[in-house]
Amino acid sequence: MKTLQFITYCGIALMAFAVSCTPFDPDENTPPKQTEGWAPVYAPSATAIKSAAPRTIENGGKIYIKSGMLYQIESGKGVHILNITDPKNPQKVSFIEIPGCQEMSIMGNVMYANNVNDLVSLDISDLNNIVEKDRKKDAFHLLNKNHPASRGWFECIDPSKGEVIGWELKTLYSPKCLY
Repeated sequence: MKTLQFITYCGIALMAFAVSCTPFDPDENTPPKQTEGWAPVYAPSATAIKSAAPRTIENGGKIYIKSGMLYQIESGKGVHILNITDPKNPQKVSFIEIPGCQEMSIMGNVMYANNVNDLVSLDISDLNNIVEKDRKKDAFHLLNKNHPASRGWFECIDPSKGEVIGWELKTLYSPKCLY
């Protein structure tokens, strides 16, 4: 008797589940005229790391403080360097362009950072002349260069624009790619 009750309850639950499912829509894969979606962010070369003039912090991230200097991530673009020996009057020193950068740490005169999915070690003993010491290709899986992390419509990748170093959410018009 208990087995029959169990089968009956399972059957009722299965029917309720089947009724609550959304029916297949053949037009679901028709591109919308306008939608929120992901667009690739390009860099001419994701491996081009260099010292640059200080710039405005637009999308600041994590910070690291060492020997009176503050290092702050500019999400996806690199690292700001500020002299904070006088906390009331911080001075912008330089910017290290590191495409796709999201993380960094410092030990001695070496900065370790991600350059998209690569781990790079940079000699920062001369802040105006950053030198790449080493690179470990694909050490991380922070970015899928083929499609955004979330499913939905996205702007197709155009290799002629450079290498994909990130994805930004924006309004898309007649997107052609679906993930």
